[in-house]
Amino acid sequence: MKSKFYLFLAIILLFGVFVSAQNNLLNTTVYMPSDEYFSESKSGTYLTWNKIHYIYLKNNNSANLLSKKINFCMDLFFNSNLKYERVEGDFCNRIYFFKPQKSMVFYYNFSLIYIILLIGIYFVYRKYYRGKIILEKKIKFLEKSFHGIKKIRVEILISNKTKNNFSNVRISDLIPNILDISESGLGTIKPEIVNSISGKELIFDVGTVEVGERLMVYYDLKSKIDLSEDFTLEDTYLIYDTYFGQKRIKINIL
Repeated sequence: MKSKFYLFLAIILLFGVFVSAQNNLLNTTVYMPSDEYFSESKSGTYLTWNKIHYIYLKNNNSANLLSKKINFCMDLFFNSNLKYERVEGDFCNRIYFFKPQKSMVFYYNFSLIYIILLIGIYFVYRKYYRGKIILEKKIKFLEKSFHGIKKIRVEILISNKTKNNFSNVRISDLIPNILDISESGLGTIKPEIVNSISGKELIFDVGTVEVGERLMVYYDLKSKIDLSEDFTLEDTYLIYDTYFGQKRIKINIL
């Protein structure tokens, strides 16, 4: 919930920077004598905003172009072919001095693509690099003979590497009918056993998994027949409560 709020806040902030930058471009002014020639044109799309000026100084007087309210965010996203100088004692403004009798075209542009890239980088970081909940399911052979496997142990590991607690956490695992649960081989967290046509469903009520917490549940199974080493178990799911309701995550078998 908090991460979604921070993402929404970041998008609003970046959009505000974009709008502010466009306004700054529109507010750019040129100070020059009245007999100078000056023209400007504006163009923009949904992704970029450009402002192009053409200036020609007729006499020997210089002209100053003052760009107002250039802040830190504008320095990051603002682009121009002019090399501005800082105004002494003024952090927000930049100034450019034109030489006498000089003709030139200069431009500004501000691109929304930079903001889109920043949002994309955020999602990549969130998906691949930010801490996440780690789910692992391992199978160990406890009794193995020439004919096959008679007894196995299933270990399910949960490691919370996110920045949020997970509440009302449950683990659901379906056991085929050819396997029996060994009561003596259950861990400290005892499951609720629900019988069904397709087998027995084990439901481990874990409770709350706090930030940085690491826990494991396990149980032993005895087979009614000899199993081969390439046999597979049913999918195991982690179930927990979220702001939008319950969420199910499949636990991969290692």
